[in-house]
Amino acid sequence: MISECLLVKKLNKNFGGLKVIGDLNLCVRAGKRHVIIGPNGAGKTTLFNLISGILEPSSGEIHMFGRDMTWLSPHKRALLGLARTFQITNLFPSLSLFENVLLAVQALDTAKLSALRPISTHGRLERKTYALLEEWGLSGKAGELVRNLSYGEQRQVELILTIAGKPKLLLLDEPTSGLSPAETNTVTEAIRKLDRNITIMLTEHDMDVAFSLADHVSVLYHGSVLVEGSVSEIKNDPRVKEIYLGSE
Repeated sequence: MISECLLVKKLNKNFGGLKVIGDLNLCVRAGKRHVIIGPNGAGKTTLFNLISGILEPSSGEIHMFGRDMTWLSPHKRALLGLARTFQITNLFPSLSLFENVLLAVQALDTAKLSALRPISTHGRLERKTYALLEEWGLSGKAGELVRNLSYGEQRQVELILTIAGKPKLLLLDEPTSGLSPAETNTVTEAIRKLDRNITIMLTEHDMDVAFSLADHVSVLYHGSVLVEGSVSEIKNDPRVKEIYLGSE
């Protein structure tokens, strides 16, 4: 059994003469919550873009559950079980909450091949959609247009859409960015309750959130991993205090 969900080897990304990611090595264990922190410009989002296939590396390798996916397209990585969210929500604002989730549920079903048959005739898809909304406490807003939901609720919807795809590896890029304290608590608890069969890798600017969720922490600095370890190890590392948390 492969214990590594994600293995990154000597990954590099250059934009012209600018090296953003340099000889980065990373191992994310299956079922873990692996948090990536680092100062602005450390390369966190670029790393996520490389792992998800939005960007191609200049060199290096990316493996998921033992399979080399360095040069696979984003949709092929999704078929392998990779999903991600973005710092800015990526939803269908003119559709209802129910319709947004229904589309995500349909994407995994053979019903997506029935182009001439109304989706309303597929009762199992509607039942799955309502079950997801019930689970997340949003069934009462099923008919609301997504654009009318609060930003915190929209972030929850984005999580629901990724979970509906039954991912094996979920990348969360700043999941609490722009949220109020109450909304942050709601989204943090939602992430904490996710199935442990889903490996989660996340970047987070809020250290309280990051440390409350993390099983393991990697600190990026100038495009490579400076140090990694448990939450207590990271909190007590003088290099981290100096470059990120602030030395006393």
